[in-house]
Amino acid sequence: YRQEFEDFDGMMVVVSDEDPEKMKKFVDFFVTKLKPHAEKFSTVLHKIDTEYFRKKGLLYLEQDDLADLKIKLESNQNFLRKTNTSPGLNNLMESINAEISTGMVNSILTGFLGDEDSKDDKDETSDDLSLLIALEKQILWYLQGKGSYVSPWSSFLTDDKKSLREEGYLVSEDGGLIFILMVPNEGSGEAKSIQNSISLVRKLIKEVHSRFPGVEAGLTGEDVIAADEMAITQIDVQNASQIALLGVALLFIISYRGVVKPLLAVFSLIIALCWSIGWATLVVGHLNILTIVFTTILIGLGIDFGIHILERYKEERVFGNDVLHSLQKTIQGTGRGNFAGAVTTGMAFGGMIFTDFIGIVELGKISGGGIFFCMISMILVLPALISLEEKIRKP
Repeated sequence: YRQEFEDFDGMMVVVSDEDPEKMKKFVDFFVTKLKPHAEKFSTVLHKIDTEYFRKKGLLYLEQDDLADLKIKLESNQNFLRKTNTSPGLNNLMESINAEISTGMVNSILTGFLGDEDSKDDKDETSDDLSLLIALEKQILWYLQGKGSYVSPWSSFLTDDKKSLREEGYLVSEDGGLIFILMVPNEGSGEAKSIQNSISLVRKLIKEVHSRFPGVEAGLTGEDVIAADEMAITQIDVQNASQIALLGVALLFIISYRGVVKPLLAVFSLIIALCWSIGWATLVVGHLNILTIVFTTILIGLGIDFGIHILERYKEERVFGNDVLHSLQKTIQGTGRGNFAGAVTTGMAFGGMIFTDFIGIVELGKISGGGIFFCMISMILVLPALISLEEKIRKP
């Protein structure tokens, strides 16, 4: 993207079709549909005013085009001189008729002599009727009372057919694509606002496409690519977190040789993850493509606190202690170790805060706080759930 569009940071609608006229209609209709939502974008550019450049058209022509124009003027100087000396429709038609007659004679003689370049010469002289055709169109439109005046001389000196680029549309180098440039408002730079703008543009593209089914259109841009990557990453991380949580639960159940209490530990871990999401909202306010993986990290690290507590509780129960006494001994025996583990792990994540990359800094803040929430949940929530489960199982 950067190679093709360099430093453009906004959004870009790309329209493609073999018929330039269909692309033009698609773009014009899309811009019309976008106008009611103009407050979401600071800039919407699909066409530039070429009138300024047309007034100075010779300055922007390529050297080859200037050379062709010079040859055409020199080869028709007699016709132009005669027309300008005595301007008028009758004189103009007589001059055109004389030029056509001369061209026909030259064509017949050239074909009779068998010149190898006769075919090329015929192609070159076939455009001589363009002035007459354009003149007849202007007369017909005037008599019918429709259409605006267009000088017929443009068809004589240059190609009268305007390309999309000449009309001011933003087209690719080969003319096969039209671009619509859009820059979201600076006030809507948040990820959610950008995502809303992207959804709006894609919805409008779909609506316009229903009227032009053969035209291909899509949305691209740095913000669009980043939003799409984030959406894909969210789905992948969500799946990875679910797999990790399920895997941890299965391994815990197998190693503990029980079902209920390992599931209580997993439930406590889920509560800690919810607290961590709130913590991320408080200290950062958003997730990026790096920080979004914090849930998977906390699942792997946070379950350790629950393993220590459940194994110690199981050991105390084997010694014959009651539920309350076993929980007290468990917290007293594992609390200090769990707290030390949370502090050391939190400090390791905290070291990321001193890096220059903002994504790593945010990951350190979120994961460092999240590990403490995992410890707190295992110390406060898990013992309460164990006590409740024991009462239900043995009233």
